[in-house]
Amino acid sequence: MDAYMLVFCQIVVGCVFAFSAVGKVRDMRAFEESIQGFQLVPKVTVKPAAILFVIVEIVVVILLIVGGTALFWGFVLASLLLALFSGALFSVLQRKLDVSCGCFGASEQRVSYYDMVRNGGFMVCAIGGAWFTTVTTFPGWDGWLLAGGAVSFVLVWTHLRDIVGVLQLAS
Repeated sequence: MDAYMLVFCQIVVGCVFAFSAVGKVRDMRAFEESIQGFQLVPKVTVKPAAILFVIVEIVVVILLIVGGTALFWGFVLASLLLALFSGALFSVLQRKLDVSCGCFGASEQRVSYYDMVRNGGFMVCAIGGAWFTTVTTFPGWDGWLLAGGAVSFVLVWTHLRDIVGVLQLAS
């Protein structure tokens, strides 16, 4: 079972970072505006920070695809990035800034506590994935049958705020 959880975590974290990087690359200017809106780095470092974040997200995806010993380091790097992003989101919420997250590219949705919950779920997968690399081996190709479930989890979890909103309207 641990081997299948490893594959699940690998696919979840890989998809999250792939979707995130692609969304940001599609509109780097919007991502730069999000970083600037967070008011955490000097204006002169906004563009380099945006480029660095996207590069590191791509590195995470590559490490997770390569597998082997790189898999562990991909999960560790993903965990660190998610912790950094969560800290930035928390800071925005505490300072009551009205800014778009930019987590998956251009968006009009403002940072909310749902973003923190979402990141928490992804951190569980990243930390769990790192742990699973130490206690199990990759299950082989049958483990990839989890791909559909893992991708479905990513799609639902990244749209958590929208789903809660729809459910609230329905009640």
